[in-house]
Amino acid sequence: MRAAFFLSIVALALAGCHSQQPASGPVSSASTPQTKVEISHKVTESILGLPFYPGSKEKGSQSSVMETDADTTIIYDATVAAPMQKVADFYMSKLAGGHLGSKFPTSMLVEGALKNGSSVTIEVAKYSPTETEFEITVHRNKKPAAAPSGPS
Repeated sequence: MRAAFFLSIVALALAGCHSQQPASGPVSSASTPQTKVEISHKVTESILGLPFYPGSKEKGSQSSVMETDADTTIIYDATVAAPMQKVADFYMSKLAGGHLGSKFPTSMLVEGALKNGSSVTIEVAKYSPTETEFEITVHRNKKPAAAPSGPS
């Protein structure tokens, strides 16, 4: 699921890409005549719009902020020594309409929204006896959806 999204970003990057090192972390940009994509790997609670789970640690450099003219997608990957259900409950309580979208023996999906209307999905998984991994994806539309055209 996430791999397909990144492949589309890579395809856009083939059109022309450059990197720079601002104070907030590395940023990559790609432009086509239709859109501009910027990718940063620095994710903060402020950018995410949610608190980090207490005691959690970011998982490598997999977190990112991808921004186009139309929307922003923020992905935050972390691990924590806490039960899977506690992590899910923590984030469900932070979301408007927070609920379990699905639940399996080693993973669950939390769904909901932020107060600003951004959609949120959180995959929580238990792949080791001591750590729970979770990936938060926040999607913000910058432009309102186009009104349907045609006869009413």
